[in-house]
Amino acid sequence: MLKSRIEARRVIEQHQTLKLSLEDSNAFVEAILNPLQPNEALKPTALQYKK
Repeated sequence: MLKSRIEARRVIEQHQTLKLSLEDSNAFVEAILNPLQPNEALKPTALQYKK
């Protein structure tokens, strides 16, 4: 019984890790393809960085 519980936990953890990785990957691609516009606080900083 203990062996099956350990294996079940391993499978669940593996699934959760894969799911998070896929969600992170999708969020990254979305950010690259559709970047947000800089907010008012970021605009002066970006201009200063360009100098």
